[in-house]
Amino acid sequence: MGTTIVFTDRYGGNPPSWFRSCFECEAMGCSPEPCPRDAVGGGTGITPVDPCPRPAEHVAADFDGWHFLRCQDCAGTGRVPWYVSLARIPRWIVNGLTFFDQMARPRYRASRMTTAQHIWLVFKCAFVYDVLRLFR
Repeated sequence: MGTTIVFTDRYGGNPPSWFRSCFECEAMGCSPEPCPRDAVGGGTGITPVDPCPRPAEHVAADFDGWHFLRCQDCAGTGRVPWYVSLARIPRWIVNGLTFFDQMARPRYRASRMTTAQHIWLVFKCAFVYDVLRLFR
């Protein structure tokens, strides 16, 4: 009788907005860090001793050798301040224009699509999808 673990994805179904998410912790609010359980690290290896040098930063107590520590960049929220989000906009525009320039070429158009449909689809893929995820 073993334990069954079902893993869907790290975000619970919907990926977070690229604009608002913390890149350091990948919008999770915490990051895994290995902590030794042997005598060198401060534990005996037999009993659940927490040898981590930063136990106050743990999201939850865990003694399997991995600890989830609260992200220092976003303070565990998974989101960055508004001014960081604004600073990402120029890079988003440049990346979107580069994608649009590459994918709007006729060789990437499906045979059943008109040119206008193809251009609209490429525009949505380059810009609109990211904007719609801003409010998640």
